Amino acid sequence: GFIQADYTDTDALADFARQTDLVTLEFENVSPIALDTLSTLGVPVYPNKQALETFSNRLQEKTFFSTHGLPTVPFEALANLSDRAAVEAAVARIGTPCVLKTAGFGYDGKGQYRLDHPTDLAGVLEKAALDQPYIVESWVALAFEISVIGARTTLAQGGETQTAFYWPFLNHHRHHILDTTQWPAPVDATTAEAAQHLTNRILTLLDYRGLLCVEFFVTADGQLLINECAPRPHNSGHVTQHAAVCSQFEQHVRAVCGLPLSEPSLKPGIGGAAMVNLLGDHLPRNPDLNPDLNLGLNPDLTVDPVAWSSSLLANSHGVWYGKASARPGRKMGHINVLAASPDEAVEQALAHRAALNSATSPTGTKPGSQAGSQPIG
Repeated sequence: GFIQADYTDTDALADFARQTDLVTLEFENVSPIALDTLSTLGVPVYPNKQALETFSNRLQEKTFFSTHGLPTVPFEALANLSDRAAVEAAVARIGTPCVLKTAGFGYDGKGQYRLDHPTDLAGVLEKAALDQPYIVESWVALAFEISVIGARTTLAQGGETQTAFYWPFLNHHRHHILDTTQWPAPVDATTAEAAQHLTNRILTLLDYRGLLCVEFFVTADGQLLINECAPRPHNSGHVTQHAAVCSQFEQHVRAVCGLPLSEPSLKPGIGGAAMVNLLGDHLPRNPDLNPDLNLGLNPDLTVDPVAWSSSLLANSHGVWYGKASARPGRKMGHINVLAASPDEAVEQALAHRAALNSATSPTGTKPGSQAGSQPIG
């Protein structure tokens, strides 16, 4: 049955273990106590503890990349920000522009501070938490960003190691949060294969089992630099839910269960696909609920997810996460669109999002909209 408890509640973990053949996760920041307790009780956890600990901390992650000769952005480690002279020295070695990032619990732009000039440091130190580890990272001039999602398993029958890789995804961020993904990314085979090869190296080094997303910066001269990894299904892979022969979610389950991996390609008849995120900012505004924020705290009060999803064209799918409160920057859902090309798909998806934001009826649908897709709650 369902168990809700603290990660460090060993009694609850023991009860959980008695009901469980194996464990996987959707979130890498899990207490080592939970992982160690499950291991002691003989319950396998996939991905393994080494992978989860490596990718839940930026410093450990960057150190892993550099130790194994994996291309990444130049960085310096800082035990904390309390020693201003040490911080200034690290910034000077890296050079500006650069980024200060918290070592732990950083995602979607949280805990990141850009410095365009050394004099910017004073302002950052006034608002940043000083008593925790950081890294200082060079600011890279990018051409674009891609991600590769790979799966690795050891087959339950026969013990063979098997891998599968999706073609790269092209990602665009706004305010450090993923905004749109287009798939397949318009990169040549050389770039795609190089990114997949680096992903495979990481999987192999960690004796990985499960799904891994590797995010890459691509420079103007075509160089690949690893930004970070996510040891789980990833936001950029949500487009595979409707566009791929095998979604990232199914592929992850196959990998952790030791089942044969499936085909990671576009469904037949689709030229391209796109995903756009729905943040709290994108939902219809309800000033009566919160005039200061000018954003409804409960999206269901201003848009009916099922009715709105039903109003989309047949090639479009609205997916809602069921979160009760909508805040600026909070991911509330996403839209997937299948089309003749990734460019056409992202154009349609953005149009759907714009229409949602301007909806004023109780259901959130636009007059004259065409019904088609199966509603997805």
